Amino acid sequence: MATSGTTGAARLVPLHVGQIVFSTFGALLRLGHAPGERWLACLPLHHVGGLALLMRVVLAAGTIEVRPFDAATVAARLDAGAVHRVSLTPSLWQQVLDARPARPFPAALRCVLLGGEACPPALVTRSAALGAPVSLTWGLTEAASQVCTRVPGDLDPAGGVGAPLAFARVAPGPDGALAIRGPLVAGDAEVTQDVGRVDAAGRVHVEGRRDAVIVSGGVKIDGAALEAALAAHPAVADAAVVALPDVRHGQRPGALVVPAGEARPEAELRAWCRAQVGRYAAPDRLIWRPALPRTGPLGKVDRAAIRTMLLEEGPP
Repeated sequence: MATSGTTGAARLVPLHVGQIVFSTFGALLRLGHAPGERWLACLPLHHVGGLALLMRVVLAAGTIEVRPFDAATVAARLDAGAVHRVSLTPSLWQQVLDARPARPFPAALRCVLLGGEACPPALVTRSAALGAPVSLTWGLTEAASQVCTRVPGDLDPAGGVGAPLAFARVAPGPDGALAIRGPLVAGDAEVTQDVGRVDAAGRVHVEGRRDAVIVSGGVKIDGAALEAALAAHPAVADAAVVALPDVRHGQRPGALVVPAGEARPEAELRAWCRAQVGRYAAPDRLIWRPALPRTGPLGKVDRAAIRTMLLEEGPP
């Protein structure tokens, strides 16, 4: 299977039948299933999220309805009670909510599985207000899709990405990198790029990525924390941070910011970042765009494109 390739070229990852089968049954145990249920498949079947959905339907004797993603069509199918479950990324789910009135979904909808990237807190709050049966999940291609998943409708702010599925074990290493063990991965363990912790209830919290750390003149800047600080400013609707090459410091942060309105308070935003994350963390280059660039049908943030855009913009 090909990885999503959001930070560079996609890689091909070999998967064994055993990994796929254990992952499938672990997901079915967590999400629930019933014969005859209809899954709406909008994710490409040549990526691991689409493959996992197909395997769940086959092994649970369900039905799959395959449609290219269109927000209005997906909203109409969900509101009609025509499908029981759907798999989406958070950015696609936000488009679906934007395409329909803010009203509860029919009882026929039993699960909206959201994965592929972190779900913004504001989107979690919006889903909870609608009573949507959202199920947050964290996984990776190397583990045949899901590793940790919350039961549908569990949107507790303190829940992280939920507990590991059956057959999976997750623990942070000495550097905080989350390692997966069990039959979902090949070999003894799969050490991920994600950094996080496991709380006393056994729930996993993903707090950033090792490749998001920007080493600038010997100082480590947490790119995920900087993104969160930017997104928390009232003038910002969304933001993404990448590392840019710097002759003096090795690396410096750059940011692409989506405005929440007409204001573009760059000096205020940099001061805000210094106060929230540290005085070295304010992005050297900051550009405003109407939306974050995203990759293909999965709608993940295209960090390679953002880096190119910032480099083409030139020094401030």
